Amino acid sequence: MKEIAKAYNSKETEDQIYQKWEQSGFFNPDNLEKASDRFWNAESFSMVMPPPNATGQLHVGHAMMLAIEDLIVRHARMTGKKTLWLPGTDHAAIATQNVVERRILETEKKTRQQLGRAELLRRIDEFVSQTRGQIQTQIRKMGSSADWSREKFTLSPELSLAVRTVFKKLFDAGLIYRGQRMVNWCPRCSTTLADDEVDYKMTKGQMYYIRYPIKDSDEYVVVATARPETMLGDTGVAVHPKDPRYKKMVGKIVMLPLLNREIPIVADEHIDLEFGTGAMKVTPGHDHNDFEIAQRNGLDMIHLYSADGKIDPLEAADHGFDDYAGLTKEEALKRVTQELADKEFIEKTEAIEHRVGYCYRCSTIVEPIVSKQWFVNVNKPFTISKDSFRKLLGLAQKEITLKDMMTAAVESGAIQIVPKRFEKIYFEWMKNLRDWNISRQIWYGHRIPVWYCQDCGEMIVATAAPTACPKCQNGRIVQDEDTLDTWFSSGLWTFSTLGWPSSAAASEGAPNDLATYHPTTIMETGYDILFFWVARMVLMTGFALEDIPFRAVYLHGLVRDTEGKKMSKSKGNVINPLEMIEKYGTDALRLSLVIGITPGNDLKISEEKIKAHRNFVNKLWNVSRFILQQAEAEEIPAESPTLADQWIRERLATVTANVNKKIIGFDYGSAGEELLKFTWGDVADWYLEIAKIEKGKQQFLQDLLRQLLKLWHPFAPFVTEQIWSEFNDSILMVQDYPLAEKPPSKKLSQTAEQFKIIQELITGLRNVRGEYRLNPIPVYASYLQIPEDMAWIANYAELIEKLTRTKLNFEPMDEDKKMPYFLWKGQKVFLIIPNFDAQKEIALTQKQLKDTEAFVKRISAQIKKPGFLKKAPADIVEKMKLDLADAETKAKNLKTKIKQLR
Repeated sequence: MKEIAKAYNSKETEDQIYQKWEQSGFFNPDNLEKASDRFWNAESFSMVMPPPNATGQLHVGHAMMLAIEDLIVRHARMTGKKTLWLPGTDHAAIATQNVVERRILETEKKTRQQLGRAELLRRIDEFVSQTRGQIQTQIRKMGSSADWSREKFTLSPELSLAVRTVFKKLFDAGLIYRGQRMVNWCPRCSTTLADDEVDYKMTKGQMYYIRYPIKDSDEYVVVATARPETMLGDTGVAVHPKDPRYKKMVGKIVMLPLLNREIPIVADEHIDLEFGTGAMKVTPGHDHNDFEIAQRNGLDMIHLYSADGKIDPLEAADHGFDDYAGLTKEEALKRVTQELADKEFIEKTEAIEHRVGYCYRCSTIVEPIVSKQWFVNVNKPFTISKDSFRKLLGLAQKEITLKDMMTAAVESGAIQIVPKRFEKIYFEWMKNLRDWNISRQIWYGHRIPVWYCQDCGEMIVATAAPTACPKCQNGRIVQDEDTLDTWFSSGLWTFSTLGWPSSAAASEGAPNDLATYHPTTIMETGYDILFFWVARMVLMTGFALEDIPFRAVYLHGLVRDTEGKKMSKSKGNVINPLEMIEKYGTDALRLSLVIGITPGNDLKISEEKIKAHRNFVNKLWNVSRFILQQAEAEEIPAESPTLADQWIRERLATVTANVNKKIIGFDYGSAGEELLKFTWGDVADWYLEIAKIEKGKQQFLQDLLRQLLKLWHPFAPFVTEQIWSEFNDSILMVQDYPLAEKPPSKKLSQTAEQFKIIQELITGLRNVRGEYRLNPIPVYASYLQIPEDMAWIANYAELIEKLTRTKLNFEPMDEDKKMPYFLWKGQKVFLIIPNFDAQKEIALTQKQLKDTEAFVKRISAQIKKPGFLKKAPADIVEKMKLDLADAETKAKNLKTKIKQLR
């Protein structure tokens, strides 16, 4: 066996190890049969990687996703499943076009309109060809055991065909339509957004109470609004039909302040009697609810804002507000409120916090506008032809809406969401789901597969560009200018990546990834895109394939800093995963992102945490190095297993069973915690220390090491593979994962009970030595009386003495000597310290007690201050409470110590 380095060097080994894995071909499930016969006719396991955006930079959230998913995949592969993890990249239309547009504007001072569509798309393709390679390299750096031979891109020709095919299929079923609807418009991105792409935040503002005079009367109606500038587009005032304050006013005409436009007062049950004054201005062109009120009451529509977010000059000319043409929202607000105040139309104002929608990409305030767009109809019934799919969803009827199908997929248990509490959130979202706006006014992305004949006006929906109009045979055909929402193509990700639609038509017996790996086993992603993406995959797969996309969804939380704040460059709290890999190694980063996580909950991370897990990686290396060095030593014949041997075997079996159960049960963080505690505590701190005393354990230590490396491999693949290669030519990645022969007993065995008793005695003796600041070298005498039912403890006296550097005396002690002791199994265990001065020790302990009690008093007072718990950051409060609890425990122990020495 070659000499093993004293320290693990991740920089020198990680790239070589990853290259070794790739060259083995075992990332590709088609090659696993070469690794072992157990992969012949094995059960398949599949997962598609959530595709990172093509904008090119791996962040710590991606790193967490990759660490969790690779753990899942490596465990599946090692448990004998034919495992596919399919990687890819998302073209991320809005984000990618924004990045390239900004660069061109900064460097060339040109807008996209000046550049032209063809040239902008060429520039974006050039940019993406570079960034995709960077992303792939970064994913590899995380140790991801993905099948790169199957890597996909959402804008590739194969996936583009899938997108066009689904679009046509939905259109032919009457589930895609084009119509005038209220949509969300981002002036910065110059495109519409789906409802769930609007990020709503509570924002400070003003509520204005404005008088609307009733025509030919001295009376007026007061309306409350947070957006007085939109009154230029008002076409009515609405009140509740049962509101006694306004019953006589319904049908009357009010004069719109500033413009003197005549607008009616209408009755509508949507109005909230408790909001404001109970009378609401109706601006149908710029509010979802107002649009619906206008539709019900026949009110006119005025499009106040143009695409750039400024007041539209043409609309202003048509409707008498030319003076405001070209103003931004902010400028219009300032001018309108000033003019209203000057003319005494404002009755009062109030400071408020209200819900404002922002673009999820650029954080610009979103403007609701009425526009002609393409939509997916989620409320129109369609027919499910597969009986098997209806049975899976628990449906009796053949006809169902997309909305109800998406609900049934989770409600029936066909798809499991982890954690379960997110099912309630999912169902609530489904209740309020409106038709999905799928058209975007940007140039990059999947162009809508609709063409228009310029001669006869025929609309053609096709999967390939037509050469002539099927109606008039003319060739003057133009394609729709809009592109599809990125989530439309992402929604097909589980099956378009497996060859659909071509694979659906493959002959029986031919290699077919779709038949082998779909539905996928699990979808692992962040809870923040449950609606953006996960729900869309359920919709698309359910409609196109009449199947579910996956059997389970595991939702991880967001990665935050130590104070629980979201990471951002502006706050300076961003952790760059590539920098952390360079500094501490990939395994340390992976462990810090997995150990201790719980489904659906955010994770706090810091460089200190990553450093601590680097220390564990080094510990694992040192444990392995010690065991491998023992293997080189002269073999000493093994005697029958000792108590320690029996104990560690039981612990190994229990931990193996628990780790497997937890991984299968989606409890990855707890599985890692248990394995860490076992390795560092049971193995390193106890069993290896005993192995230095009890000889003849070489063979068992090697067996233990093999099991440990296999257990740890999905969590920390690089260091485990490197250690494995020190004594084995095979690849650890495809070895059998340890499995327990039977479930562990909840009750401690006699072996475990006895070993626990010995541990408690050893720990007590060590604690006393530490508490009294004793030199670790000398051997001290100790006295204890063994209870009759524990006479067996004398058999382990030599082991206890060597581990504690004491000389055990199993006889009574003269308690008048006032020596330190601790209680063990109801007995006093004394440690004899030469020249021990009890009074001096009491004085020192009393000083420590005084300082500790002062600390407790100070922290208690701070926590009890009025408003402190509300104002102080949660992590600071939590730390103070933990410090207080520790100090209170310390004070209690110091009092006990003083009492013992008196």
